[in-house]
Amino acid sequence: MEERLEATIYTIKDQKLAQKVRNFLLSGLTDDALLKEINIDTTKNLKIESGKYSRKENKYIDAVAWVPGLSNDITANPGVVIVNVKKVIPPEEKTLNEARGLITNDYQNFLEKIWVEYLRNKYTVVVNKDILSHIK
Repeated sequence: MEERLEATIYTIKDQKLAQKVRNFLLSGLTDDALLKEINIDTTKNLKIESGKYSRKENKYIDAVAWVPGLSNDITANPGVVIVNVKKVIPPEEKTLNEARGLITNDYQNFLEKIWVEYLRNKYTVVVNKDILSHIK
C-alpha cells in the first residue's frame, strides 16, 4: 500500500488556452462547463482526465507537488498540462473496482501457466532441424 493522489489532469492545446483554463478553474467552473467553454469548435483544445494515481503511474502526476491545488504549467508535447490536485489519499486498500485490472491480469497469467504445463505434459515438442536451418 502506498500513498495516492486524487487529481484531474488538463491537457491543453496551447499556452493561450492554458491561461483561459486556469482562470476558469480558479473561478470554480466545473469540468463539464469548462469543456463546453473551451472545446467550442473542436474537441482537441482541451482533454480532461480524472482519477486516483500512484507514484510512477503518470509522468505529470510525478512532476507536481503532492499538495492540494493547481500546479504550475507543465510543458507537454504538444501543448500544456495543468494538474488540479484534489487530495492526497493516505495508504489504504484499493476497492475491487480499482484493483479489477490487476486481479484479472494475475488470474489470466495463472490460467496460462496451467494451460502451458498441461500442453507440455500432453504433447512432446519436436523440432525439425532441417526446416529450422532452412528458415535462418
